[in-house]
Amino acid sequence: MDRQLNRTKVIKDLSLLYFKFLKSIDWDDKIYLKGINEGRNKFLSNTYLNLCTGKHAITNFRSKKALEIIQDSNNNSKNGKLIFEHMVPKEKYIQRPSEEIVRDLRLTESEKLDKIFELLIKYWHIASITVEEDKSIKNKRTMPKDWDGVSITARYDEVGITVIKNELWIIK
Repeated sequence: MDRQLNRTKVIKDLSLLYFKFLKSIDWDDKIYLKGINEGRNKFLSNTYLNLCTGKHAITNFRSKKALEIIQDSNNNSKNGKLIFEHMVPKEKYIQRPSEEIVRDLRLTESEKLDKIFELLIKYWHIASITVEEDKSIKNKRTMPKDWDGVSITARYDEVGITVIKNELWIIK
């Protein structure tokens, strides 16, 4: 393997940048919040893509079908065939809780940063899946009702999507 990515370091960098971004928001200005809504929704993914370039090459997991497309040297275009998918829906399990953490006046800056890191290390897992597989997922914005809070593949397990860990990632 030519390159490897350290997941803990990437998540640490991502959490620092996300915390910096969230601290800069004027949470009391409703019009401002509406204006930056798209930026709030896309900040984590865009930052992640800039921390580790390659989009589908750097996802943490891939479905077997997606991996075939990624590895097909005759297939120059993956556009329209693959989805860069948050295994645990970002808005509900990372974004909203992180925004609440930053606004919590009882927590120190260090505690806020630690809590955001904990959320990201637990729930920030990206998969490359096919468009067809994405359409089969029942819950797009939430985990299944009986979710244990741990299994990041629960939405995929529900519909029979098997994912394989990307060996590019190391954990230190």
